[in-house]
Amino acid sequence: MVHGRHHIVLDELDKELEKRGLHFVRFADDCVIYVKGKRAGDRVMKSVSRFISRKLKLKVNETKSSVTRSRATRSTSDLDSPSARPTRESVSTPRA
Repeated sequence: MVHGRHHIVLDELDKELEKRGLHFVRFADDCVIYVKGKRAGDRVMKSVSRFISRKLKLKVNETKSSVTRSRATRSTSDLDSPSARPTRESVSTPRA
């Protein structure tokens, strides 16, 4: 669980991701960022990792961080057809 100062510091990450217009979900000190493709995922992983380490002074766990393909659905009507489900890349950047 994230306590005190870490919560405030990670709030800065949330603001930075919002400022960049990125779609993301953060669970305590884990963060998933959704982008359109692998190249964008690699670019975002590099820049967000740099932001976390330089600006926030936190260490990104490289072994747990990755760019992976995930599935996203636009609405429940898309669930009828697997081929109608759009895919996106996600950047997972856990810290610790």
